[in-house]
Amino acid sequence: MGLPKLVILPPVPPELREAAALVDPNEQRCLIENRSKGTTVELAHVYDRDYTAEKEMMDGIEWCWGIRRGSLNFDTSRNMFFLDVSVFKLYRKRKWVLIPEEHVVDRYLNQRAKPLIRPQMQALKFEVWHSHSI
Repeated sequence: MGLPKLVILPPVPPELREAAALVDPNEQRCLIENRSKGTTVELAHVYDRDYTAEKEMMDGIEWCWGIRRGSLNFDTSRNMFFLDVSVFKLYRKRKWVLIPEEHVVDRYLNQRAKPLIRPQMQALKFEVWHSHSI
């Protein structure tokens, strides 16, 4: 087994960080601890932007979601939220995760609790805020 791949991505552009701040219902407070933005609050991603370096994974997601190859963007306000630095570090180490409500997960399963296949997934209807972004 080889060494883990080191991924160095450019920082989130300031205008995208500002866009996330504008739509954040917590007003840039920590989503978990409710600490104010004047403390040690960091910008986090629901779906880790490090995955953009994994071409096969990105290709698979785009194919499953039926979107054009190379068009998925993780740096959107719908994929970003704010965490206190202590909680952020644990989140980045995958010591805890955000889990959708049960009714959201149920949309992706058939009546036998098996995952939907690709054609069934594409039939799901969602509110679209920003095309090809999460």
